[in-house]
Amino acid sequence: MKAIIRSINCIFILFVCIFFIILYTHICLARDLDPQDIRVLNRAYKYMQKNKYNEAINILEGYRKKKRDVPDKILIYLANAYVLQKDYDLAIPILISLTKQNNKNIDVYVMLASCYYAKKEYLKASKYFKMAYNMSQNREYLYNTAICYYYSGEKLKAYNLLKSMILLKENKYEWIKTYVSILLDLKKYKEALKYIIFLSNAPIKDKVQYQEIRVQLYILLKRFNAAKNYLSVLLDNNPFNTKWWDYLINVYLNENKYKDALATLIIKGYINPYTPKEEKLIADLFMQLDIPRDAVKFYAKLSDKQYKDIYFTLAQCYLRLDNPEKALLYIEKELISKKTYKLYYLKGEILYRLKKFDDATYAFINAAKLKKRPYKAYLMAGYCAFYAKKYKLARRYLIKAGKDKKLKKQVIGLIKEISILSNAGINGKAVF
Repeated sequence: MKAIIRSINCIFILFVCIFFIILYTHICLARDLDPQDIRVLNRAYKYMQKNKYNEAINILEGYRKKKRDVPDKILIYLANAYVLQKDYDLAIPILISLTKQNNKNIDVYVMLASCYYAKKEYLKASKYFKMAYNMSQNREYLYNTAICYYYSGEKLKAYNLLKSMILLKENKYEWIKTYVSILLDLKKYKEALKYIIFLSNAPIKDKVQYQEIRVQLYILLKRFNAAKNYLSVLLDNNPFNTKWWDYLINVYLNENKYKDALATLIIKGYINPYTPKEEKLIADLFMQLDIPRDAVKFYAKLSDKQYKDIYFTLAQCYLRLDNPEKALLYIEKELISKKTYKLYYLKGEILYRLKKFDDATYAFINAAKLKKRPYKAYLMAGYCAFYAKKYKLARRYLIKAGKDKKLKKQVIGLIKEISILSNAGINGKAVF
């Protein structure tokens, strides 16, 4: 199942780049500005209109050096120009000085918060967004505060703040999306489900994304009936969306309903050709349902480059089909490129079934060499040597197998039988 935790939405926090016409009109009509202040602002404003922020800054900074007490409105305008120029380190001292003067202009605090946000100093940004909210009761600023908490690593703070704000009836979709992201990040899946259901039914562009997350959550929370019912609705609306068929298969696999999973996968095959991964799954499901003849058809389409151990799997299939000769053929193919315990052990079992006891003995010995605890392989080597009537060899391997306490009793019985058959006897000596 895909990871359902998606990264938090890219939150776009608007810098308070004051709309210049409004600012210009407001300042020109302000009673506390003298004509010289207004003329300077007019000159700066003309450059700001043309996005020539550096020229505007030069005018305002020049005026600032000449005049002892520059009005706050000019300083705000200058700070705004620095923000637009992305010179946050130059804007911040001006804005902080205004806050120390107990300036009540909300734009000052939001601009300051936005500067710190741009610099990724999120805790400082949260402080000033919170102050802007306290002054205005504008919940957008409180939302921005929560985002800053999140990015600063204070995820629980962000969660608690948004929890008190999110109301579904308001239809603030971006807020809800952000809240969902935080809930998923905190693994609060049950709580997130309510909001994901809301988003999956909402008139939003990324609705399908939340439909998918909704299905994933149902599976994660083991609400399989809810997942199947919802997928039934989605498939009724769009039966050619193979993604929903994939999830339905996933649900059946989680329920261990292999027959239903196989039937669903076969239906999906009528919509799109099977991928190698799906062919492997179909074959595995046929094997799980004890239908090796059909499993072989799909396994045979897969190459050893696509899937490791595919020849080993085919060998197992042919053994279940009582065709050890074909099984041996595939094991030999696999052994060309790699030598592993399980390959040699299965080869030994196949040869044993074919009653090629000498060859089976050495296959089990090769397997034993590749295992830290090779006792079972030695036991089988002992059996094969016994049936090949090589009693001394059988006894040697059985003694090695008998070092495993679980096999000791079985080994002793077999060694006694070997002693009788070979007329060798144990002469009262301890074998172990």
